[in-house]
Amino acid sequence: MPDLSEPLDLLVVDRHPTFSGMLRNAAHYADAPTALRHEVDGHMALASAARKMPDVVMLSRDLSEPSPEQWTVAFRKLFPESRTKIFVVNVSPATTELRSPTSETQLLVMNSSGVAFDCLEWVREQADRQGAGCLLSVHQALRLRDYRTPPQELQTIRNLCRLATLRDKPSASHTTRVAKYTECIAGRLGMPEPATQALGLASMLHDIGHIAVPESVLRKVGPLSDEEADAMKSHARAGQSILSAHEGITFALAAEVARSHHEQWDGKGYPDGLAGDAIPLSARIVALADCFDLLTSGRGMDERRMDEALNFLREHAGRLFDPTLVVDLAAVMPEMREVWSRYPATSGKHPEAAVNWMPDPVTWSDLGS
Repeated sequence: MPDLSEPLDLLVVDRHPTFSGMLRNAAHYADAPTALRHEVDGHMALASAARKMPDVVMLSRDLSEPSPEQWTVAFRKLFPESRTKIFVVNVSPATTELRSPTSETQLLVMNSSGVAFDCLEWVREQADRQGAGCLLSVHQALRLRDYRTPPQELQTIRNLCRLATLRDKPSASHTTRVAKYTECIAGRLGMPEPATQALGLASMLHDIGHIAVPESVLRKVGPLSDEEADAMKSHARAGQSILSAHEGITFALAAEVARSHHEQWDGKGYPDGLAGDAIPLSARIVALADCFDLLTSGRGMDERRMDEALNFLREHAGRLFDPTLVVDLAAVMPEMREVWSRYPATSGKHPEAAVNWMPDPVTWSDLGS
């Protein structure tokens, strides 16, 4: 009998956040603890499992490229010693159906009113703890995915970037540098070039939700009022809503990043209060790249700010940022410096305005000005 006093490590793989959101809300009120992770892409989910083996994986029935069956085969080949249980979930307005991907036998059907609590209780009973330790590095798992972005999808992304630039002009060069910084960090993880490029493209849309924020808030210099802060924070969900309406892996990554790039490692970010590995890997990478650019592209773009920015990130590793990724960023500082010099700020924000884009409230003096 597994020790149910230990947190259940549950990985949900679903393009849409509705089901995982229901489970997360139920976990908050459940007696037994649950550590829930959500990934929108199957191959990113393999990478997440490579970093920390889950007790249970729940795959959405509409998962494609790979399908739930293909994902399961890949998982078992990569982690042959793992005791992780894998289930396919098919959610409808009336019922939630769970199946084993290796069997056509229906395992469980529940009314939607009690689905979240029932699911958590049921999967906890099925868990065979503990899963095997990580047998594969993140970059090896990510190499299994073809992230090439089709031309039509790429053109739509470009159009959305132009739209974001019209609404949020000061960040035009900001998004370019964030994309390049993202590629540097992702490349350090060993992601193949198509994967780094896809995540770089996705990162350019991380603040697309700004189009839903009043201009008076976007342009305000200095700290925001509580009401204005709430309006600014709304851009995360707005961005996810805009981007999830489009098909394609790059848009799925972009939607994930848009929603979660202001989450913090210690769980004090927004909009969902995710912590640690529960924050999607894509969003953790982009959050680091985003903050690094805000720290280095203020007044005059003085090169000394590069070292000051790295010191700031190290100081807040384990609180704001994934500490492992901060180490990865430090390792690619020569490439980061090259990006910084190649794409200078043409119209930077007033320094105090950068505070409103930070993942955690800080003063400009904290940023080393």
